Amino acid sequence: MQKQEIDPKKLFLIVVLATLFIFAYQAYLILFVPQNSQQTQVSQEKKASETLPQLMLGTLREKLKPSNFVNYRSEHFELVLSEEGGRIVSFKDLKYNKELITEEEKKLNFYPLEVFTGDPQIDSVLNSERYQIKIEKNKITLSLAREDWSLIKVLEDKGTYFKVNIKTNNLPDVFVSVGTQVKEDEFYTHSGPVVKLGDKVLRLDIKDIQA
Repeated sequence: MQKQEIDPKKLFLIVVLATLFIFAYQAYLILFVPQNSQQTQVSQEKKASETLPQLMLGTLREKLKPSNFVNYRSEHFELVLSEEGGRIVSFKDLKYNKELITEEEKKLNFYPLEVFTGDPQIDSVLNSERYQIKIEKNKITLSLAREDWSLIKVLEDKGTYFKVNIKTNNLPDVFVSVGTQVKEDEFYTHSGPVVKLGDKVLRLDIKDIQA
């Protein structure tokens, strides 16, 4: 029986095709697999932070964590205030055992009683410098003074709610943050507008309001 010889051209073609296949497979692993992993990671990070205000992420304020705390407790509420920035960093409703400072506020380091003038330099000082905090019965006074200006925040406990008063001297008009809405199922018995008439506070039910 005559032995069939292998055609050198066919052998060369097989080697070339096998080499090209190996290089193509390696190129696929290098170019496409890491890219998919990176896209998955970015997607996960985006999903984790989708509830946070994106304009505030990555700023210096996130690194300036609260410190030097002052505690206040009444029949209905328990507060923790930070001397740095004169802010409320914990606000617990004792009746419902509910923390009213949201996780988003904690992550962004953005708390109630922060004030804003529209001037970034002034706002940075007003929300980071150390305030003097005094507690007299049901009134909490947070004050910050410099040679040419001053700011006083007064938080008055009215029993079932707090009244906030801001006093300034030689400063632009200020806007005060009173916190963000708790993004959970309603845990209060009242849901609707609140109207103050004199010294009384009326809680109106939405169903009772007619156009």
